[in-house]
Amino acid sequence: MAKTVSLAPSTTATEFLKIPDDHREKIVVFDDDKLAEAQQATKSDPINLNSTDYTELASLGWGVGGPIGAAVGFGIGAAIEEVSHLLQKGPMPYVLISRSACAKAQFPVDHPKNKVVYVRHPFVSTLYYPMAEFHHYLFLHKHLEAVRLLKTLGAKHVEVEYLAGWSQTEMGKLSLPVVTTGVDISAKAASKRESSAMVLYSATYNPPRTRSIPKDLVWYPREDEWKSIADEVLNYRLTEFTLTVENKDSYGIDASAKAEVAKFGFELGGEFQDYQDTKWTIKADFPARRKRSPQTPK
Repeated sequence: MAKTVSLAPSTTATEFLKIPDDHREKIVVFDDDKLAEAQQATKSDPINLNSTDYTELASLGWGVGGPIGAAVGFGIGAAIEEVSHLLQKGPMPYVLISRSACAKAQFPVDHPKNKVVYVRHPFVSTLYYPMAEFHHYLFLHKHLEAVRLLKTLGAKHVEVEYLAGWSQTEMGKLSLPVVTTGVDISAKAASKRESSAMVLYSATYNPPRTRSIPKDLVWYPREDEWKSIADEVLNYRLTEFTLTVENKDSYGIDASAKAEVAKFGFELGGEFQDYQDTKWTIKADFPARRKRSPQTPK
């Protein structure tokens, strides 16, 4: 478990983002005037960031509170480890942050909300999802990046099929912003257990004149299949293929993480959706084009 620091009410948005990613993996947002009260309720001492090294602060972990005398002679980091078991609720794995301090962080629509635990995207430093639907949001983020990649590569038509895990219906409010073809998605989703493959939606696009790979993709560098397909499309005039979007890691957001939230009296931000191995495939068609000099995908 990464150690965290509970922030002082005066912390700015810039100061918050200077804390290393792994020390602000989970945050709880409060209105500015409620943060000090929340820190007191969780026996967390606010720390002034204005004159202290941020990396050192992040390594301090949760405030040592009253029984600091038991840790005399230890370094600050060791002291927290030594006395944490004396604290009523144990070391808190969350950063408590004011609404103004998280102004530069990104949240889904209608968020952030008070007392909800948010989990940082594993590859986007400023992006946070409510723990209840962390896995849904993360998978949707990956899926939409795959579709965006295909569009910039020049796809004229894509068709998404469900193979395992969550269907579109089970993704709930996280609707997919695409043009569908009149397929009765709800009916097909209801029968997903009866078929090994099910069409979730399809969309048709006007391909761009120039094919490219966006520079700001976060999943693409980690997906060898995606990189191979991009190379085929750019350099070898591939016109049809199937790309896989798969959810293969829980990132530690599981039943134990859910129980921990309840222990500290915080909220999940909705009905908790546990991790599932999920696999969707995207069948893509590209218009034929004349032979051209090979490119090197970045």
